[in-house]
Amino acid sequence: MPRLADVGEKINSIVKSTQQKIWLTYGRPAEDLLSRMTSVLKEDNPLANSKLQVWLKHVDDLNQKHPREAKSAASMLTAHYGDNQYGNSLLSTKLNAAMENEHTKVFALKLQAQRLEDWGRKNTAPLAVFDMLLLRNHDVLKNPLLISWFKYVEDFNARNPVDKMTLISTLSLGFGTSDRGLVEVLEAGLNAGGTKDIATKLKTQLFAEWEVKKLTPDLVFESTLRLKQGYTDSNAPGLSDPILKFWIRYMEWFNLKHPHKQKTTLFDTLRNHFDYDAIVRMLVDAKLDPASKASARDLESLLFAKWLDGKLTPQDIARWLRADRSDAMFDEYKRLFEMKWPNGV
Repeated sequence: MPRLADVGEKINSIVKSTQQKIWLTYGRPAEDLLSRMTSVLKEDNPLANSKLQVWLKHVDDLNQKHPREAKSAASMLTAHYGDNQYGNSLLSTKLNAAMENEHTKVFALKLQAQRLEDWGRKNTAPLAVFDMLLLRNHDVLKNPLLISWFKYVEDFNARNPVDKMTLISTLSLGFGTSDRGLVEVLEAGLNAGGTKDIATKLKTQLFAEWEVKKLTPDLVFESTLRLKQGYTDSNAPGLSDPILKFWIRYMEWFNLKHPHKQKTTLFDTLRNHFDYDAIVRMLVDAKLDPASKASARDLESLLFAKWLDGKLTPQDIARWLRADRSDAMFDEYKRLFEMKWPNGV
């Protein structure tokens, strides 16, 4: 004996099929039918409503029957919500909700593909498409639309060779006027299993673009990623700062790529941009975090070595250690100084 749920599904399927045949037989305009679904289109995920699913099939049938007059379902939905930034963002919000539902994901992806085709015909700029698809979030590397957007950028550049922009520069602009937003996304992606591959590919493209622009690690530190916020900035970035971590990746990549140039180090870069007070504050904070404690110890050793080589006494460096209220750094430096210079300097 068939289950009640199975019977219900069969009845629902018959109703949908009958409705489609009636609409097609009488040539009901798709726009007219859509205008009668106001309440459905206000739902968070309207694609979960069987009425809209029937309508989508009706649009496909109409387009097949009248190919010269074909209009995509996406274009009609766009017209309903508004063919502007707000309307497109609203439609994207609803399609994003549909992509989270396994029963409606296929409908959403099909509509998104139609939108990209429509934007391509209008020659809409990739950055505008990026915004209308609501790709500007930190989960973008997990979004299946990102690959489709990459293809859109490629096609746009082929159509507009004079105005073309590299994919990585366009993607970066999608997150703001500097590369900081993109870098934060990439660093998070590099530390997640599901996004590591795509983040690595994009990281390589970004490094290559920085190199073409002749951006040394020092220039990237100060100007591109603004890890020092102007001459008056006295706060060094934390060792757990994702932007600093990404910069270290670039520094290491650059050093390997240019073995004959003077090697850049994190310690020297910090010394070039911050005073000792700022570096000590950075180390004190970093030693409180288990994730950065080891790195802080390494930098502290380099700092002490520089002071020792300069024959700075514990009294000389005491003024820079005010941030360390435990006096542990002072005591350790005093011990090292007395070992190196037992008779004083």
